[in-house]
Amino acid sequence: MYKFFFLILCPLILKAGYDVVVYRATPAGISAAIQLKRDNKHVVIIEPLERIGGMMTNGLGASDICNPRFIGGLAREFFKKVGQEYNQSISWNFEPKVALKVFKRMTSEIPIVRSDIQDVIVSDGKIIRVKLKSGRFLEARLFIDASYEGDLLAKAGVSYAVGRESKDEYGESYAGFRISKGREQITFNLPSRDRRGRLYFGVNSGQVVPPGQGDRKIMAYNFRLCLTSHGPNKVNFSKPSGYDRSKYFLHAKYIRMKPVRRINEILNLSPLPNQKFDLNNRGPFSTNLVGENWDYPEADGITRERIFKQHKLYLQGLLFFLANDHLVPASLRLQMKKYGLCRDEFRNNNNWPEQMYVRVARRMIGRYVMKQQDLQKGRRHWDSIATGTCPIESHIVQRLDLEGFVKVEGFVREYDFKPYSIPYRSITPRESEIKNLLVPVALSASYIAYSGIRMEPTFMMLGQSAAIAANLALDSNVNVQSISYSDLRQRIESAGIRIRF
Repeated sequence: MYKFFFLILCPLILKAGYDVVVYRATPAGISAAIQLKRDNKHVVIIEPLERIGGMMTNGLGASDICNPRFIGGLAREFFKKVGQEYNQSISWNFEPKVALKVFKRMTSEIPIVRSDIQDVIVSDGKIIRVKLKSGRFLEARLFIDASYEGDLLAKAGVSYAVGRESKDEYGESYAGFRISKGREQITFNLPSRDRRGRLYFGVNSGQVVPPGQGDRKIMAYNFRLCLTSHGPNKVNFSKPSGYDRSKYFLHAKYIRMKPVRRINEILNLSPLPNQKFDLNNRGPFSTNLVGENWDYPEADGITRERIFKQHKLYLQGLLFFLANDHLVPASLRLQMKKYGLCRDEFRNNNNWPEQMYVRVARRMIGRYVMKQQDLQKGRRHWDSIATGTCPIESHIVQRLDLEGFVKVEGFVREYDFKPYSIPYRSITPRESEIKNLLVPVALSASYIAYSGIRMEPTFMMLGQSAAIAANLALDSNVNVQSISYSDLRQRIESAGIRIRF
C-alpha cells in the first residue's frame, strides 16, 4: 500500500537533476540549449507556451540585423537554415512558420518542460532547484535565465532595475524624462482634448518634470503581426469584441492634420517572403499601445494577462478602424483593405501571435552595467562575449498634454551603426548574490543601453556565449564569475562569434 502511494506521489516530488536548466525557449534560450547539448551536457528548457522561438516565431520576421558581418555562431547558422527553406544561402527575413520549423528541427533532441516557475530555491548563494507551477521540481548545477522578463533572476533574489535611470546615475545624456525633438516630435499643433475638454485616449495628463529625471516608465509594447496582401491567404480585419472606436479618434485627427496619404506612413510594413509583411510601429500613432505597459515587468500572471489582452484588443481595433471607419480618408481605407492576417500563420490562435513584443522589462544589475557611452563610443571590453551593432532606440514612452497639444516623450533614436562589445560581466550576477546563474537577455544594462542591445540576433549570440561559459564553469567546478576568460574567448571565437573589431 505504501508503495502504491509512493508511485502516485513520485512525479510530484521527484527532483529531476540536470547540468543546466534554461528558462524560456526564446532564441537566446534555444541557442544556449543547443550549445550545451553539443557540449554533451544534460540540459532542459522550461517553456510554458506551446510555441517556441520567442519573438522570432511570433511575428518578428524582419530581423534587426544592423551590421550582418557581426552576426555569427548559432545565430548565423539559424539564418542559413532559414535561407535553405527559400533556396537561398542565407535569409535575414522570414515567415514565422518557417522560423518555427527551423527552431523545432534544431531543438528536436532537447527536452522541453511545459510549465512555468512558481518558486526558486536558493542555498549558500546558489540556485538549487526550481519549483514549477505543475508541482514538479527541477534540480540543476547551473541555470540560465533567457526570459524577456527576467522572472527567474527576480525569484532568485538577484538585483535588477525597472524603468529609466536619471541622467546623473550613469552620466547618460539620453537617460530619464525627455521631450522628443525634431523629427522625433509631432511637428504641428495636434489638440490633446476633444470639444468637451476631455483628453483623447492615449494622452497622459502627467506634469512635465526636469529633463533627465528617472522614473519607472518604459517604452511601449506592441504585437509584431504577420500580414499578407495575397488574396487567397488573406483574413480580413474584423471588429473585435469590446471594440471602442473613440480610442482612435486622435489617430484620425493626426492622419488628417499631418496629412497622411500612404498607409506605410503610419504602419511599418517590412516585406517577407511569399507576399507577407512584418507589421511594426511607425510614428506616434501606430501599433504601439503607448503608456499601458508600465506595470508589466513586475506584474503577477493575472495582471500580465490583462495587459496582454489590452494590447491585443487595441491593435485589433486599430486595424479594423483604419480599414473601415469613415473618419479615415477613403484612399487610406482602400490601401488598408489590401492587407489582412495570414491564414497559414498561427492557425491554432486565430492567426494571431502567442507572444506580445516585450521590448524591455527587468534588467539585471550585475557585475558591469552597460551604458549609453559603451554604445556611442564603440567600447572594446576585455571580457567581450559578443559584438552589438544596433544603435540606441527607445520607442515612445508616453504622449503628454502640454498646453493643450500632444507632445511625444521618451522617443530616442540614433543612426550610427557602430560596433561595440558586450562583456561577460554584464550577463553574470554579483557573486555575493548568485553564483550559478547567467542572464543573456535581461542582462545588466541601463535603460538607454538596453534599447540598442535588445535585438534577437544579439540575444542569440549572448545565449550561446552563456552556454559556453556554463560549460566551462561546470567542467572546472567553479562559480560562473570565476571561469577563465582566456578559455572562454577561445571557445567563443571557435564557435564563430565575432568579439573583436
